[in-house]
Amino acid sequence: MALELVIVIAVIGACAYFVGRPLWDARPRVRDLDEGRRAELRRQKEGLLSSLREMEFDFRTGKLTEEDYGAMRSDLEARAIETLRQLDALEASAGLDARLEDEIRALKTSIAARQPGKARGL
Repeated sequence: MALELVIVIAVIGACAYFVGRPLWDARPRVRDLDEGRRAELRRQKEGLLSSLREMEFDFRTGKLTEEDYGAMRSDLEARAIETLRQLDALEASAGLDARLEDEIRALKTSIAARQPGKARGL
């Protein structure tokens, strides 16, 4: 009987762990998404900068007319600027998240430090 009870408790505990795990891991997954987006934007930035360098080379070697060069350059620059803005916004968001987490951690530590003192005073 006792062995059966232990097995039932172990199975219930395992089920609770696997069902509740996505709830506990939700925050790290958001960070993973942000990291994936950040990596994608970095690749996009590098690709655009590479395209700008190639286009500059083509213009200097006479493969592009000044009119084509101007139009293509302004398009690539606009896309690169937008990519950099998105990347900066993600970086700022990540910094804000880290600062908020630090403040929350400090508050929890402060509260935990005060609680044992209150218990002693009773």
